[in-house]
Amino acid sequence: MAAISIEVLGAFSVRTESGRAVTFGTRKAQALFAYLALPPGRRHGRAALYGLFWGEREEEQARGSLRYALTDIRKGLGEYRTLLTAERDAVCLQADALAVDVLEFERLARSRVPSELRQAAALFKGDLLAALEIHAPAFNEWLELERERLRSLFVQAIDHLLETESDYDLAHQLLALDPLSEGAHRALMRHYAEQSQWTLAMRQFEACAAILKRELGANPELATCKLRDRILHRRLDSGRRAQSPAGGAPIGGRPGVMVSPFDGVDAHAGTAGSAPGLSEAVATELARFRDVAVFRSSPAEDAQFALEGALQRLGSRLRVTAKLVERETGRQIWAERYDRAADNPFTIQDELAATIATTVTARLTMLVHERAQHRPAQDLRAYECFVRGNRYVDQVDSPEAQAQARHWFEKALEIDPTFARAHNGLAFASVRAFNADVGVKSSAKLDQALRHAETAINLDPTDPRAHYALAYVCLQRQEFSRAKRHYIQALQLNPNDPTILAGWGYAQACLGDADSGLKTLESALRLMSAPPEWCFIYRARVLLLAHRPAESVAQMSNLARADGPRDLAWHAVGCAHAGRHEDASRLADAFVVATRAAWRGNASAGAREFASWFLDSALLARPEDREYLRLGLSLAGLHV
Repeated sequence: MAAISIEVLGAFSVRTESGRAVTFGTRKAQALFAYLALPPGRRHGRAALYGLFWGEREEEQARGSLRYALTDIRKGLGEYRTLLTAERDAVCLQADALAVDVLEFERLARSRVPSELRQAAALFKGDLLAALEIHAPAFNEWLELERERLRSLFVQAIDHLLETESDYDLAHQLLALDPLSEGAHRALMRHYAEQSQWTLAMRQFEACAAILKRELGANPELATCKLRDRILHRRLDSGRRAQSPAGGAPIGGRPGVMVSPFDGVDAHAGTAGSAPGLSEAVATELARFRDVAVFRSSPAEDAQFALEGALQRLGSRLRVTAKLVERETGRQIWAERYDRAADNPFTIQDELAATIATTVTARLTMLVHERAQHRPAQDLRAYECFVRGNRYVDQVDSPEAQAQARHWFEKALEIDPTFARAHNGLAFASVRAFNADVGVKSSAKLDQALRHAETAINLDPTDPRAHYALAYVCLQRQEFSRAKRHYIQALQLNPNDPTILAGWGYAQACLGDADSGLKTLESALRLMSAPPEWCFIYRARVLLLAHRPAESVAQMSNLARADGPRDLAWHAVGCAHAGRHEDASRLADAFVVATRAAWRGNASAGAREFASWFLDSALLARPEDREYLRLGLSLAGLHV
């Protein structure tokens, strides 16, 4: 047995052969130790280590920082300190005394033996050093490349394993990393078929076909289509009624919309040709939202609503009209007219398709909520329960609303345990509960949020809102690289979801790019007919991180309610940086009062501890952004 066991896949952990946990005093020391262990025995020049970890510092300062980190590592290793060799020009770890999980993973993942591939899958507990974030650009660039390489190796290993096994959990794990993996989709189709869950098997095929068409413009492979045909034949043989994968009633209470071809209402050839393209673009964008089921042509019973439209050229301008009608009653649910300059028809098509799809989705979701409120709880479907819960979850200042949100999400899962969106809702509800525990250091509620978000991804890896929920939770946990990856995956699946765009805009600012974050937020606000207040709270914070404090203060001053501890602190910092010192001092006092009223930490805590709590909860990846907030707190009279 090795003297030291090192885990770097997922959480960083070092243990001696007796089981004692080895800890280091700083994150830089952890990162340095992990780097030296990949692989152990390799000699690393001190100059190279300076550049990798302290490249922004002068050489003398970087040399001192390396010495300090090596001392920290020796202290943590204790009786095993001799495993670290630090010569005048080079540093290394002894290879024969160390066992590193990633090295064993790489060996097993390159095998073709199913039992070894399964061992490799078990070792891959997450990205390399998933929770480790340090300010070291060169190291972070190396780390991201290594993460991508190891993810690819994991995907390759699971692909080979799923050729012979239909493992449900591994297939979902693979799809979370590579939604385009047909091997994973086939494994899930086989899994469902083996349990005679024919509808789920066909739904998996449709999910596979949809994402391939959307992302690659391609159709499923021949092997996937043949598997679908075999499953359909087995279903027929079992005596059950066969159903087309694209047919059937809307799933889980989602409203179904038939998108009719738009009319070109004048004789202008360009207009007549553009109208069908616009309706097709609207249908494509609408299909990205999981809140509706989209039909381009189907029997009347498949879609309760019809989306119709017309395009007309008026001189140098285009006019588009659209309306949403309930087919059974003929009732008009929504209608709108859009006038645009006719100079760039493709840009207009993209903009209007996104706007119409977003608006229709929001209107139908609201309609589902309105009607669900008038139905007995025992008659509701899973999606209707989810929509009811979702109306409560953003009421962050109301414990009663949060309890209602959790109640409806849990009821949705009672009805349909495979409903991913309900786990999304519970992830957000758990984060809200964590944020309500002002001053509490336990991460139990964030851990619970992570479990729900990961479950949602496993249940539906192609749902953009599932990736958004996981990204949001990872941001709250300050796992910035993982958060960024899932925000990007969410936007790849639905680039016009305003909720995802708004969340990504705020995350960009937290990651250090406030200017881009502000542009993203503005895009989100343009797509929302009635933006919720949290979008403007995000905007105020992003403006402040972009060093535009006067605009941030103006935005905060326009909010209906911004009297929670965090909002008061952000407002105080903005006023301080804008030179409004009296307002900053007044808001700082209000922050102390509000925080004391909400405080659930150490009862003897005061203003300094309150300010420190706020700074720690600000979710900022860059030390310079954290310092900007700290300075603002100090100017407002809150010293950390």
